[in-house]
Amino acid sequence: MSQFKDVLEFTSWFIGVNAPLILSDGTAFKTDDACSFIAYRDKRFQVEVYIINKNQSFGNHSHPGIDLISISLKELKLKSVDELIKKCALKSGDYHGGDSAADEGGACTVLVVCQHWIDESVPMTSASIRWKGVTAGKFHVQEILKQYPDAFVDGLYVDVTKSAQSAG
Repeated sequence: MSQFKDVLEFTSWFIGVNAPLILSDGTAFKTDDACSFIAYRDKRFQVEVYIINKNQSFGNHSHPGIDLISISLKELKLKSVDELIKKCALKSGDYHGGDSAADEGGACTVLVVCQHWIDESVPMTSASIRWKGVTAGKFHVQEILKQYPDAFVDGLYVDVTKSAQSAG
């Protein structure tokens, strides 16, 4: 049993202790628009750090079975932690995207994504792999299918909660 009751409590703790790094297995994840790595893991909670390529937009999507809080490092310097946590919290199944992650100057964006993987039957990987919605591109689809080979795919849309056979 984890010491945290939810992703809000976990994020407050993580940022409050100046974000310790306890790297998982060193695996990095890559999609068409970003790279990420797991910076910290505690049972079903983890912190994933993303480096988003400049001038990227995200299609509408969700991360089934994951509550998460996604905070850009730039915002963390400008706003209070409590304000960001409330603004950026998403429950499992909440859709987000359709917006740009690029800085005004066209620089890459760094996101810290605190996650609670609720469904214990689902192996913990990356939020970019546990996906339902429009992906970042063909490479992203291929990366998801490595973990979820039966996922429903329609062009750049992927739903890991639905199998290709049952959808067809």
